[in-house]
Amino acid sequence: MIPESEYLNHIQQTFPDLDLQDIQNNRDGMVNISVIVNQERVFRFPREEWGVDLMRNEMNALDLVRNYVDIPVPDWDYRSDEMISYSYIPGHPLLTDDVLRMNEQEKDAVAEMLAIFLRQMYSIPLDEVKAANIQRSDTVRTLDDWLQFYEEVQEYLFPLMWADGKEWVRRHFAPLLADHTFMDHEPIFMNGDLATYHLLFNRQTNAFNGIIDFGTAGVGDPATDVATLINQYGESFVKRISRIYPEIGQHIQRARFRAGTLELQWVLRGIQRDEKDMLIVHIGRARDLLPIGSKWR
Repeated sequence: MIPESEYLNHIQQTFPDLDLQDIQNNRDGMVNISVIVNQERVFRFPREEWGVDLMRNEMNALDLVRNYVDIPVPDWDYRSDEMISYSYIPGHPLLTDDVLRMNEQEKDAVAEMLAIFLRQMYSIPLDEVKAANIQRSDTVRTLDDWLQFYEEVQEYLFPLMWADGKEWVRRHFAPLLADHTFMDHEPIFMNGDLATYHLLFNRQTNAFNGIIDFGTAGVGDPATDVATLINQYGESFVKRISRIYPEIGQHIQRARFRAGTLELQWVLRGIQRDEKDMLIVHIGRARDLLPIGSKWR
């Protein structure tokens, strides 16, 4: 591991011809710290030892994904356990507000691009995933994991919540408690973290410059990706995606469940680990989420 104070020295030693003029440190990531140099190159350093394994897995995932998807993804030109680097991909996060401001035609165009990306990514054969030494996604949760999570929500969050909030949580978990197979799925290769800040958008061209951060990519539940899109842009926008990629409907109930737990997950982590930033990290998301069991079409 390289101390954060030594990042620039390590970059300069590895790339002695690189002129370090414009330096931006991005500490928002939970696994990595990124150093952006001259708006041209990105250098990423794992925060902790456990982040090295995730970084290796991400490199393997991107080497495979790059062969299947049209939207650009990071292309490493330097890699080691201490640091990885790739050409900077410009763009702005695709915020909920960006989508809401679009006209119908613009929304359909963006939805189509995301639908094609999902279809291409989900088409990657699992034998190729295995051959590329890509591990199970870090987002995978077993039944026991979900039941333990529900217990922890009741233990840590219920004392802080009002009655209506607690009732919503009970209703949300009711389908899983009544049917322990509710979250069963056919595993495929998926991203796991299609967050707004990973979808680099060009507001002038109404197109994606790239999708970054495949640190949680691997074999898992595609409903995880759909849940993230619902949480960010709402079900009405995800329905636009499903016009091009109707297979989303197969995952919608699990996606609704996952989407409804996301804020609980962040708040629980913030309280348990005293990480106050986790309490507010995803402010500004959509609440266009229908109850589990509602008709999709």
